[in-house]
Amino acid sequence: MLILLTGDTHVPDRAQEVAPELLNEAARADLVIHTGDFNSPEIHAKFLEVSDSLCAVRGNRDRGSFTDELPEELEFELGGLQIIVLHGHSFGRPRPSRLARHYGTTADIIVYGHLHRPLVVPFSGCTVINPGAPVEPRCSPASYMLGELRDGQFDVQTVYMK
Repeated sequence: MLILLTGDTHVPDRAQEVAPELLNEAARADLVIHTGDFNSPEIHAKFLEVSDSLCAVRGNRDRGSFTDELPEELEFELGGLQIIVLHGHSFGRPRPSRLARHYGTTADIIVYGHLHRPLVVPFSGCTVINPGAPVEPRCSPASYMLGELRDGQFDVQTVYMK
């Protein structure tokens, strides 16, 4: 199973459009996980248009009626793994260790956004993942992640955008 992990798309606040590369990956993926901060109903709708399986949460910059559809957190099971998705802003500047301590007893994988920096950190029996941001990253190039779930194992790689 191919999984696209992204978030912090920030259109139109920080970019004019979502990169076609990212939308192509969303169309190709079996599941899209978006960690929030779409910034507009049009961009949320664009992801829904290209992906049959969008799991998304609300970010601190999401405003308007479309956010009524988006929870603060998502928790679901996939391939035998418990996954939690959140934006992370309620933790201030969320650290992997803090997220792992908070959710690690129930989660195998924690996916969050907000910081705009890609990272994958195993911590206390779970893996904490931030896919970075495809626009205006902080201290790193624009990025998203592609994950492969097979036989209860989740492997993820960072894709740096051109």
